[in-house]
Amino acid sequence: YGAKARYLTLFASYVRWPAAATAAADAPFVVAVLGHDPFGSQLENAFREVTVEGRPVQLRRVGSAAEARLAHLVFVAEQEARRL
Repeated sequence: YGAKARYLTLFASYVRWPAAATAAADAPFVVAVLGHDPFGSQLENAFREVTVEGRPVQLRRVGSAAEARLAHLVFVAEQEARRL
């Protein structure tokens, strides 16, 4: 999961996000984990000094698809993928 965490940082940094997704320059870029978090501290470590289009990254653990909709980038845990 360390490699997956690093991949998420690259994905977040290299994608050209639509203007609507990055409209508020002072708002954080939200990365969420939906379901059981398999990363432990590896996700925090990977995103520690990462910004996305100049915005700080905020990590969230969410328990529902409704909560995940508020994030810019969502990692869906295996158990949740099967359920969804």
